Amino acid sequence: MKAKTPALVIGFLAVVGVGYGGWRAFGEFQLRNLQMNPIKPGHVNIVAVNPGSGFGIIVSNQVAQLAEFSDSDLDAPEMNEDDVITKKKLLIREFLGALQGNGDALGKLVMSLNDVNEGEFPAEAEVWTKDQLERAINGDAKLKPKLERALSMTLDGQPLPTLDLDRLIDGIIIEVPFEMEYNVGGTETKVQGVYRESFNSQFASRAGRRLTEKFLTDAAMQATYAEEIKRTRGELTDKDGNPIPAQKEDLLQSLRGRFSEARIKELTAKPYRVLENAFVVVNDEMITGASKSTYDGGNNQPVTDIRLNLTEEGRLRLWKFSREHPRFQLLFMVNSVALAAPRIGTELAEKNVTIRGVGAEQLAADAVEDINRLTTTRTTQPSESK
Repeated sequence: MKAKTPALVIGFLAVVGVGYGGWRAFGEFQLRNLQMNPIKPGHVNIVAVNPGSGFGIIVSNQVAQLAEFSDSDLDAPEMNEDDVITKKKLLIREFLGALQGNGDALGKLVMSLNDVNEGEFPAEAEVWTKDQLERAINGDAKLKPKLERALSMTLDGQPLPTLDLDRLIDGIIIEVPFEMEYNVGGTETKVQGVYRESFNSQFASRAGRRLTEKFLTDAAMQATYAEEIKRTRGELTDKDGNPIPAQKEDLLQSLRGRFSEARIKELTAKPYRVLENAFVVVNDEMITGASKSTYDGGNNQPVTDIRLNLTEEGRLRLWKFSREHPRFQLLFMVNSVALAAPRIGTELAEKNVTIRGVGAEQLAADAVEDINRLTTTRTTQPSESK
């Protein structure tokens, strides 16, 4: 009997090999003619993120963060936050809007990925467009003095003699127009956006810090302001009587540099990589329903999963993408809320897909309710007459 064991093992392996080969052949037959055309996101989305982009998504408490990982972590089955190089909040609504070609959303996405938060802008700061700044720089009789007052400095680099504390602190908001070309719904599209940033002269920033770091009387404020003017002009000396070098600033160069091609390319580099490596695999038109289940995940901590029922088109698209991309990240979103972002290392060929560990049970219940409401509304709507 022992002598027959190798034959039995070989026979078993042959059956396994035939089974695997048959599965591959069946997959090839099913997916051969499926065109993975890009689609626009909807209310419910399964978005694939290519790890080759150098980025991944971390979802915690319904907040998605875009994380830049070291090369060693890109192919790992799970993300290790110890290998995160940088981490920035990913605005899901703006991310989806940018994928749809919305310029306003794209502008806000570019700002967020460059650590710019509009909520931190001074409320009373003047907003300046590129056209207005160019006209002021070229000597417009109204705009030039207005810009100099806003920056507490003349355009040739001389501090204004009179202190205006509010303007000194606020500075201005600059609107930088830009254009990015990327795939929107299957078409390479040029999308225009506006990047907004707070700007001030170096003199105003330095003087503003000194004037607000502690309580000062009006007289002390005026004295401090006068001292900073002297510092800018090089009229101060150190304790040994040696002149302190002037802290001059080329304000015109600083303003013009806001709009340089090289700077815009730098600002849009990461957003471009993110958008080019994100692919909407399934949207709500390819989902027929959803359900949830909650169970004990260990340490007496409940875990909630969401089960999605896909249309045949949705099933085939997810199967083909997972088949052609052995490792990718799946970002699951409902109504611009990120629920989970698992890494996928196997083929997803079933009509039912389970998204595990989506967070709080109530959040999952709300998501399931929204999905089922969408699918019910879609199926009960009368078809358009032809």
